[in-house]
Amino acid sequence: MMSPHLVKIVSLMVLSSDTRVELKIERGSDSVTVATFGDSTNPITETSPTSGVFEYDATVGYRSGPSTNCPTTFADTCVLQGDILTVTYNDVKDASGQAQSVTDSATFDLRNGVLQADKSVYLIGSDMILTLIEPDFDRDNDGAESYTLDLIEWDSDAATTTMGTYGGSGAAAAFDPEPSLLRETGDSTGIFQVVIEIPDTLVGELLDRGEQIDLEYTDWGPAGADYVGQEDEDIGLTVYTSNFGATIELDQKVYTWTDKVYITIVAPDHNFDSGLVDEIGNTANDPIKVATRGNELTTYKLVESGADTGIFIGEVTLAGFIHDADGDGTNRYIR
Repeated sequence: MMSPHLVKIVSLMVLSSDTRVELKIERGSDSVTVATFGDSTNPITETSPTSGVFEYDATVGYRSGPSTNCPTTFADTCVLQGDILTVTYNDVKDASGQAQSVTDSATFDLRNGVLQADKSVYLIGSDMILTLIEPDFDRDNDGAESYTLDLIEWDSDAATTTMGTYGGSGAAAAFDPEPSLLRETGDSTGIFQVVIEIPDTLVGELLDRGEQIDLEYTDWGPAGADYVGQEDEDIGLTVYTSNFGATIELDQKVYTWTDKVYITIVAPDHNFDSGLVDEIGNTANDPIKVATRGNELTTYKLVESGADTGIFIGEVTLAGFIHDADGDGTNRYIR
């Protein structure tokens, strides 16, 4: 079936108010007149006083073309790739005082989509700027348009789901998209963007560090097809969750009984929010244990040294215990 790819709003500019304009779609020797305007019945509006420039918006529908080799959902005629849109302006009097006709034309076509991300490796919990370049979705030249995130499929070991509300199982909420749809970056750019969060859990499954994520957009109107739905092409993009590992350092090699032990963990993968001070070690998923031969602390929390550093710090104060430390045969509580 056809798609909104072939619906365009046509802006026309003419330089005289005494005019008549004809909008036609042609294919070979066949043509269909879509609209006539620029007369008293359908006047063209001047863009501003004394500008001498007049504009008119005409909607071209799926069935506006002369082509008969259409999908079965179209009764008679339709617009196909390769059809030519022609605008003829009948100027009743040019600079020489003679009548003349001038034309301009454009061709209907389909173009390939492109899926892009701002990086190839992401920290779990960080933001991804996802971009879909799809000129065929630019159906209105007067405003920015939006499309559902369900156009894109997420496939990783954790889950396979579309990224919008139809993905189910809370998938859309897990991505926390801003805005909630793929939003065109401006009028007639054909570039659609959204910012999503790389979730730590998707459809009840934890994402692993170093997990491969395959994103896919299906273009149902690639270049070369006569109409949308005749052919399709899968547009893929592969990214990964980060797996930088972690290092632990203590401030000394040897401690006395009552020293403070300063702990530093460098763990870029746990820098989940570049705008906040994160924590590490206080959950069952990433516990930190501090232990001596006789005692231990579990799920011990370290705090990031600052926003977006990925360096986590903390301290533990050692305490003594009853022991014959000097060998005189008497046990004492050492502090």
